[in-house]
Amino acid sequence: MLMKMFIYILLILTTVWNSENHVATVENDKFPLIGIWISEDNQTRGITKCNIQYKNGHFIVHVWASCSPQDCDWGEKASDQEKNDIEKFNFIWDHEFAERDMVFELIAGKLKITTTTSFKDNSDRPTRTKVEYFVKQTDRL
Repeated sequence: MLMKMFIYILLILTTVWNSENHVATVENDKFPLIGIWISEDNQTRGITKCNIQYKNGHFIVHVWASCSPQDCDWGEKASDQEKNDIEKFNFIWDHEFAERDMVFELIAGKLKITTTTSFKDNSDRPTRTKVEYFVKQTDRL
């Protein structure tokens, strides 16, 4: 009797675990930009990593950039409007001294981030655009 109860509980737990993992897989399939993305250039002086989530119709991005001795944490930013395009979105990131118009798009399985920086600190630096590519981090051991 005890063995039957153990097997029954194990079966229920396995079913619940599989259904939760299936939901996560469906969500990632529906929104391929979701996940942690690492720069292809391990010597980048730009963005090193970003974590993209999708909640309530908005993309939420957490960005880290190259700094020393450790990466700078830019924090999180949510897209301003609800997005139906699940493979491309953009927003403005304001760093007080500069505004960065960032476009995130999925191209051939890679994340392409195009950042146009406009300086507003009266330094007379010209506006510049940088294109960076990222690969999705996997949970494989």
